[in-house]
Amino acid sequence: DRFDETSILNLVNSDFTIPNTLGFETIVLKNVALSTQLGFIATVLNSKTESARNWAKNHITANPTLFLNDIECVVKLIFNEVPDVKNWITNTLENFAFTEDKAKIITGKVIVELLTFEESEANNNAAALAIERLKKIAASQLEQLSWDIVARLISSDLKTNNLLASTILILKSEKVASKEIPFSLIALFLADDSFEIRKNGIQLLNNYQEDDLLANSSSLLDLLQTNYQDVLEAVLARITQLSKSNFDLLDLALRNTVYAMIRKEKFEGSHLIFKKFILEETSQQWNTALEPRDVIK
Repeated sequence: DRFDETSILNLVNSDFTIPNTLGFETIVLKNVALSTQLGFIATVLNSKTESARNWAKNHITANPTLFLNDIECVVKLIFNEVPDVKNWITNTLENFAFTEDKAKIITGKVIVELLTFEESEANNNAAALAIERLKKIAASQLEQLSWDIVARLISSDLKTNNLLASTILILKSEKVASKEIPFSLIALFLADDSFEIRKNGIQLLNNYQEDDLLANSSSLLDLLQTNYQDVLEAVLARITQLSKSNFDLLDLALRNTVYAMIRKEKFEGSHLIFKKFILEETSQQWNTALEPRDVIK
């Protein structure tokens, strides 16, 4: 009886075999009392002792409904990264039917936890796994997160939180009018050094309705100054598409691309992309959009 739950957890999380063994033997001795402690069992599943993890796994397997109806237990499972139980946890969560209310509370608790993470490779890996699991059990709840939460994810230091914010906005963009999503947020994603975040930014740009995009045409043209090839190609494609019904935009785009040709390349090959656009898409505009001084430059 000298070992309480905290002492047992210290033993099974030790870096040494003897305390691990003692911790597991104590769990076996106190099995009857401990088998009703759901939070303790979920914590043991995240321990450094394989025999103790298997004990916890067997309890959860024997009564998944009991454990998966316990919100704290589910949150612990979502953040569990131990390799030998990783896939089993993901499958267990995915195969359980969470009620809307439960899924909503779980989503809130996971997001609150994610917002405490500081930027590091380990934290990004932990967050990526947690988000992947959350998407499987609460995708519709992610889509319903408030703009306030999305803003906090965007301003988080953790890259994976920024990526989650852009993913949530894609889900939202399929349901709400474009003007509900500030264009400045899309510009922020398109300026990110993470390819995945830019990719989501490009999808948001492509989802943006034409009238709303024309209302943001000066911000759209500003994106021609990007440092990234994927963004430049996406912006020029969108401008080409919009200009079929808006020649004024093409005039402005031509002027912007000519000026970009005069300046130093933002990345290797950017001048070739601008040149292709000028020759293929804007030849009708050369006489009207360009001043003689532009041509001389």
